Amino acid sequence: MPVDRNRGQHSGMKSVQNLEAVINEGLRVALLEKTPDQSLEVLLEHLGKALKGERTYIFERNEAGGDDNTYEWTAEGVEPEKENLQNVPPQVCANWYRNFSIGRHIVGQRIEGDTNSKLFFRHLSH
Repeated sequence: MPVDRNRGQHSGMKSVQNLEAVINEGLRVALLEKTPDQSLEVLLEHLGKALKGERTYIFERNEAGGDDNTYEWTAEGVEPEKENLQNVPPQVCANWYRNFSIGRHIVGQRIEGDTNSKLFFRHLSH
């Protein structure tokens, strides 16, 4: 059966448009907050809920060269990992940065029974 390329392209464009609408709405709501910290927290919550995720993060490179989880939103019933994700070794997030630099994103899945967050992130980064 022949594949309709236009249908696939249309579906992909629709998906991008939907994601852009989600991001734009998140930004609009976040910019109504009083502080930058509150704006980031609202944006992470909006994105997490819109994408039906369990958590969303922001990591920042620290002075020691590692990465710190500086902001985190978690869905109801999901344990935060922010405190466990400080000074993550550079090699753990290196692949993430490579993917981000070429416009890709990172989506992870929970590893059942794995309580070591740093191990989880090593699995995601390869």
